[in-house]
Amino acid sequence: MCDLTTQEKALTDLDTEFACSTLVDKELSVSISGTVKPYRRVGPIEVYCCNEPRVIPAWKPSGQKCGACAFTVQQDLIVHIPLGIGAHVFVDDIYTDCNGACPVNEVPTK
Repeated sequence: MCDLTTQEKALTDLDTEFACSTLVDKELSVSISGTVKPYRRVGPIEVYCCNEPRVIPAWKPSGQKCGACAFTVQQDLIVHIPLGIGAHVFVDDIYTDCNGACPVNEVPTK
């Protein structure tokens, strides 16, 4: 918004060109609706073994019926996951709501 000095100068400049002149400020609200839609891209995933696998026997009382053995295998892995993350922004039309005009001497200051 212009300060009052600039507005007065604009009015003075008009006075030299026209018989009658005035300076009017228009108050309005503008609205723009938009949408942000994120996206992601996943590249080819690669898996690598790291270190040797570990076999961990499960503890069971000795002399089990049916002679079953339980164990767990642990393996450290390195997984490369290439990710791309971004967003598309869609902006709709602009809408204007005219709220009325106010005389220059009623313009609020900053």
